[in-house]
Amino acid sequence: MMLDILKYWAQMGVDGFRADMAEMVPVEFWKYAISQLRQQHPEIIMIAEIYRPDLYKPFIDAGFDFLYDKVGLYNRLNDILRYGQAAESISICWKMLDVRDNRMLRFMENHDEVRLASQHFMGNPFKALPAVVVSALMHRGPFMVYNGQECGEKATGAAGYSGDDGRTSIFDYTHMPSVQAWINDGSFDGGKLNKDQLELLSFYRKLLTMRRDMPAFQTGAFYDLMWANPFPDGNQNQSRPLQFYYTNPASH
Repeated sequence: MMLDILKYWAQMGVDGFRADMAEMVPVEFWKYAISQLRQQHPEIIMIAEIYRPDLYKPFIDAGFDFLYDKVGLYNRLNDILRYGQAAESISICWKMLDVRDNRMLRFMENHDEVRLASQHFMGNPFKALPAVVVSALMHRGPFMVYNGQECGEKATGAAGYSGDDGRTSIFDYTHMPSVQAWINDGSFDGGKLNKDQLELLSFYRKLLTMRRDMPAFQTGAFYDLMWANPFPDGNQNQSRPLQFYYTNPASH
């Protein structure tokens, strides 16, 4: 049974599980399985891939630590980058989450989505960095960097059954040229990355270090000042810059 599989891998040293399409399994199962698993492994981390906001609370109550923020923040940032949608829609994502935003896992790439550097997306990973920064720093929940994202992996060409769609295959053996360049024949020093890839890698290092070490991003509270932005031409659908304010709860 699934619980036995979870226990087996936890005993082998796996410290967390990401449940694929967790919402397709009754929440009652997850509540039972997670409670049983944590009797032996209380520190285990459970992440749910979930696309139904109406199930966020039940799945958190069932024991999941984090939930995919796919239909909220990821989709909004995707629409802004690719289709020129108004950035003010980000504000709606934040408000809808209420007090659960620190339980949401953010990302700009994963195995299901098109690579940022792909010609099917931005074609240039640097153009996506504003969205990456928002995803990484706007909330206190975890931020996921997908394998090769930090090196600008393009997922060029057909890989397995998915064809040439800007995604790295999840079904077949394939390769990621940017990751191979970082591995550099076993040196793992990025020795074969080009100038742009090294610059991108440096940016991600700085971003993740800032997120980890700066109290404003690590433990600070967040409040959206979008409501205070003016409407210079009376058009409330106009895309405007976001304003952010961070404060440390410990100071209050």
